[in-house]
Amino acid sequence: MVNIQPANDIKKASEPENFPLVSVIIPVYNSELYLAETLEAVLKSTYPNFEVIIRSYPML
Repeated sequence: MVNIQPANDIKKASEPENFPLVSVIIPVYNSELYLAETLEAVLKSTYPNFEVIIRSYPML
């Protein structure tokens, strides 16, 4: 299991409410091997207001 922590080096002036919400949509289809790496890359972002949506394809 990968322990993923968001970036904490954001300046206090950059509070999330000052930024629009960004949705990061990650489609997953036979790519489980890359999911942890992808999530780590997204969570290293310094943008303070985002959500991550992981969607499995094909939909059943």
